[in-house]
Amino acid sequence: MNGGEFAVGRLLNAQFPGPNRLTGGLLGPEASWFTFIVAITAILLLHWTYRQAKWPVPAKTRDRLETIG
Repeated sequence: MNGGEFAVGRLLNAQFPGPNRLTGGLLGPEASWFTFIVAITAILLLHWTYRQAKWPVPAKTRDRLETIG
């Protein structure tokens, strides 16, 4: 099912039993509340794990910071 319409000649006929809030209903599992909760949890976990930026500082900026501090 894509955009509320069934594809012609589909390979599998998967069914997800349960309420539409958990299964996504006709739009599939990516439209469920469970997916939203998992995505938000993953974003928060990454935010708390990698709080500080850890990219390299350009050489000019690094030299300027060393002379100041």
